Amino acid sequence: MFLHHAGRRAFALLVLGATLTAAWLVASRLLGLVAAPDLAIALGAPAVLAFLAAGLTTRRSSPDAVARALDRASGGDDLLLTAVQVGRQSSTGTASAYEPLVLARAQERAARVSAAAAVPLGGARKAFGIALAFAALAVFALYAPQLDPFGAHQERTKTDALTKRIEEQRKALAQRAAELAKTPVDAPNSAAVAAELEKIAATFKQPPAEPKELVAKLAQHQQDANAKWREVNAKLLAQALDRASLSQRLGETADEKTAQMRDALSRGDAAPMAAELGALQELAKQLASATDESQKAALKKQLKKRLEAMKKSLGSAANSPLRQALSQALDSLEDPAAAGLSHEQLEALGEALYLSERELAQVAQLIRDEKALEEAIKAIQQAKRLVASLEKVKQEAAKAGDKTSPEEKAKLERVDLFARELARRQLQLAALSMGKPGASEQIEKATRLAENLAQKLEQVQKRQQELAQASGSDGSGSGQGSGSGSDAAQTAEERAKQRAQMEGELAKQLDELARLAAQMQACSGAG
Repeated sequence: MFLHHAGRRAFALLVLGATLTAAWLVASRLLGLVAAPDLAIALGAPAVLAFLAAGLTTRRSSPDAVARALDRASGGDDLLLTAVQVGRQSSTGTASAYEPLVLARAQERAARVSAAAAVPLGGARKAFGIALAFAALAVFALYAPQLDPFGAHQERTKTDALTKRIEEQRKALAQRAAELAKTPVDAPNSAAVAAELEKIAATFKQPPAEPKELVAKLAQHQQDANAKWREVNAKLLAQALDRASLSQRLGETADEKTAQMRDALSRGDAAPMAAELGALQELAKQLASATDESQKAALKKQLKKRLEAMKKSLGSAANSPLRQALSQALDSLEDPAAAGLSHEQLEALGEALYLSERELAQVAQLIRDEKALEEAIKAIQQAKRLVASLEKVKQEAAKAGDKTSPEEKAKLERVDLFARELARRQLQLAALSMGKPGASEQIEKATRLAENLAQKLEQVQKRQQELAQASGSDGSGSGQGSGSGSDAAQTAEERAKQRAQMEGELAKQLDELARLAAQMQACSGAG
């Protein structure tokens, strides 16, 4: 009897579920008023719920109800029901004198009654009917045309597409933000470039005493810095925001504010553009809190205009992460049906603006990295030139010292010593500003001085050679016995004057070297 009652209840619930499903399908496919249900859920859920509810709500039949059903099936009186009641009285100690007779007759009748006749299931036709109904619903759901007499389906489709796009956009924004969070983009330089600059600065602070070793180290630094520069430049090209393209776009017609943002970004300064993004975030907050529709429309229009101007200022390359972030912010504003924005759109807009700020910081850091590496390479080149100039000073001072007095030779050695000390000081000063424009200028100052010294020393050698030649011609002239005495005397006098003049010029040049040595000593002491 439990199965009989549960089956009847499940059938009633299945009929109710099929009716509700049919109403839902009609409202969605023929009227377009509600979204179409998922077919598996629409057909499977009513069946599962019906059987589950029927099983949980159906109670087991009592002995009296079972006896009554068997009595009806046997077509007789209530003999079985009476036997059940007599048995119940006997268990309580109030048995009747007729109990044996009643029980015997009840057993005899119960043996003749069929349980199937007492509780006929008869659910085959109902099961077939309900299966046919659900099959018809499935065919309707699959092949019925989608009608939209009220336009609700079209509006719902637009909203669903927008919601899906916003969800995908927010996932992409979160993923990119997590990638940027791994790198401290607010630092002056990236970790790799900062480490490279530190290695170069360490060599400048403690340069090897042997020139060949110093030149080898500088050459290795230059090779590493060039490789790092190419890596940074490749990233900038991927951003489509190299300094050259930004500078070219500065020549285009643009308002002063946009031009200032471009110019600052081309120098690695993201502050003006970051300030603009901050202002846009404030506008987004105002839009979120606005209640008046006209105010919402005005704020939305202003946001869109300023975002488009910023996006245009960055160039036309579609693969730029910064431009993509700005495009996503613009996508969040795309809702022609509403003056304001939904909660999801406002959140997506805020996330896109924040990501744009992070992308901007990365671009600015890349530009700073590129500029710092360029300055470091210039400093290395100047240092190599300085080493070459110092070697020339050393060689020329040695050559000049071999042809002069011990006192003058000591002066020339001091010139070489002071030049090397000044160079060391200037390299140390350059190390303090490595990667900045002042680094190469510090070294260039010492290089110019060393080159000037080399030129002066060459002039000293030239005078020394001229004096040697003049002395040789005096000896050869005095050894000749021919010619008048007056002519010989005149020639000797002229040569003496010429030699005196050369000696005077040489003395001046040595004094000039002494002055330069004193100047280098002063510069070295100041450093």
